[in-house]
Amino acid sequence: MTKSSLLLILAFLVFNLQAFSQEREKGREKPAKGYLGIAFGPSLVSGNFGNTDWANDSAGFAKNGYNFTILEFGFKFIKNFGMTAAIKGAVIPLDVQALADGYASEYGGQFTVKSTRWGYTGFFVGPFLSFPTKYFDFDVKLETGLLMASAPEMTVSRDNQVAGQQSTVGASISIMGGVGARIHLSKKFGLLTSAEYHFSEPTFQTEIYDTSNNYETYTTSQRITLFNFTFGIVYRLFPGKN
Repeated sequence: MTKSSLLLILAFLVFNLQAFSQEREKGREKPAKGYLGIAFGPSLVSGNFGNTDWANDSAGFAKNGYNFTILEFGFKFIKNFGMTAAIKGAVIPLDVQALADGYASEYGGQFTVKSTRWGYTGFFVGPFLSFPTKYFDFDVKLETGLLMASAPEMTVSRDNQVAGQQSTVGASISIMGGVGARIHLSKKFGLLTSAEYHFSEPTFQTEIYDTSNNYETYTTSQRITLFNFTFGIVYRLFPGKN
């Protein structure tokens, strides 16, 4: 590579760096009033939902899983206040080993438990407070919504005997609250991060069967409490002075 070629490449890089910096400055001068975002991250179980005490009738035997935001839309009506709407969900594994140990302690012998997972998907809306800076917007959110939750399908086996329950779906009103930040990368794009607390208590019509293939349906509810952390990307909408 010749010296002149190297100088041309360096000049090109400097020019683009300056253009990118100017673009960011323009974005800071006119903060976006709205945004679209998608995100993904871990869900940490809490309370009875993550409890594995066999004697606790409210125990959910849930393990840490993950949550996702399919789409989130936010719009600020004034500088520090707006509304947000989002489609969110989570997938939470069941602690099958803790369940197997519980059955063994209760009935004796060696048990094997297999199951699908807890999960939910819902639509959430609510107000948010926003505190914009040059480099990021800090948000405080409170959302409520309707979700559809799924209880896991489960089989419990000992020797040649098998019992279990069918998977079922239940509805619930949910409340979510937390904080987040939208970090500006350019006039149009940024990073999205948040920490939220989720509460819901869906009711299920669950069908169980025993080793003689006798079926019975019963009604139960499960309180779901999670700490959801998400990381994603955001597209900034409606630039303008607030």
